Amino acid sequence: MNAAQLFSGKIIKQILQALSLLFNICAKAQAVTAIRVIESAMGLPSNEHMEFQREALVCALKAYKY
Repeated sequence: MNAAQLFSGKIIKQILQALSLLFNICAKAQAVTAIRVIESAMGLPSNEHMEFQREALVCALKAYKY
């Protein structure tokens, strides 16, 4: 089974939950990346302010973890 098959037919919420479990090395960064991919696939425009906030959140969570 490849990654595409794993997520085929799933709703966005299910995909995000699964990604954070699959990639536990840096689950938060993977979840942010997944959100970006979903937004891109849906044709949603990029938002610079939102991207900054996402990056800040990932950095804060990484710092808190250690």
